Amino acid sequence: MIEIIEAEEKHISDVFEIEKAAFSPSWMEGSLLSQLGDEDAHFVIAVEDGRVLGFCVLHKASDEGELYQIAVDESAKRRGAGDMLMKDALDYARIHGLVSIYLEVRKSNTPAIKLYKKHGFTVAGHRRKYYSYPTEDAVVMSLHVNNASE
Repeated sequence: MIEIIEAEEKHISDVFEIEKAAFSPSWMEGSLLSQLGDEDAHFVIAVEDGRVLGFCVLHKASDEGELYQIAVDESAKRRGAGDMLMKDALDYARIHGLVSIYLEVRKSNTPAIKLYKKHGFTVAGHRRKYYSYPTEDAVVMSLHVNNASE
């Protein structure tokens, strides 16, 4: 059974492997570690039988949140871990009084965009050539937390 738990230092190497496979360029391991001690970061993982399947980092600033990262291991996709991570992030946002959440996603990342739309995010704009390796536009998406699907 998949469950969502807070990330700990012992999970970072597994999270980093998922990070490297999912994002280009990826965060450095130290950047992931720094999120563990940040009181404004909500850093959780999806685990099953002790194996890290995915992770999510949501950062809050005042009453806004930015979804920094959400990724699921390729072997665990289409099993609900991404959906569970997103629901957890939205629950955290509600509990902590966030009014809105925004994120950037590669224009070509159709599965992620579909997940975000499922949870009520809408397209707020675009950023040309936002990503590198390869160069690609970003879709900026936002969500008014009260409108988030449960």
